[in-house]
Amino acid sequence: MQVFFILNDGQEKIVEAQAGATLLDVISENGIPVIGVCSGSGVCASCQVKIAPESAPSVQPPSNQELDVLEMFQADDGVRLACQVTLTEQNDGLRVILL
Repeated sequence: MQVFFILNDGQEKIVEAQAGATLLDVISENGIPVIGVCSGSGVCASCQVKIAPESAPSVQPPSNQELDVLEMFQADDGVRLACQVTLTEQNDGLRVILL
C-alpha cells in the first residue's frame, strides 16, 4: 500500500507500507523526520502527526490511552500519535501531514 506524507516544506513523499506496521515504523524505515522518544509506547507524544481529513475515516479511532496523551499535550483535532496508528489494507492512499 502507499502512504503519502506531506512534509513541513509542503512537498509530498510517497512510500510503500505493509499492513500491520505502525505509522512510526513506516516513518522510521523511510527516513522521514519524525522522532519517537518513547520507542512507540505512546506516552511522550513526540511522534504527533495529523491525519488528513479525507483519510481520517479509514484510520482506527484512538484508544483511551492515546486520547489521554493527546489531551495532556493539547493536540489539535485530527492529530494522532504515529506509534499508535496501525495500518490496515483500508489505509492504502493514507495522507499524513507532518507537524
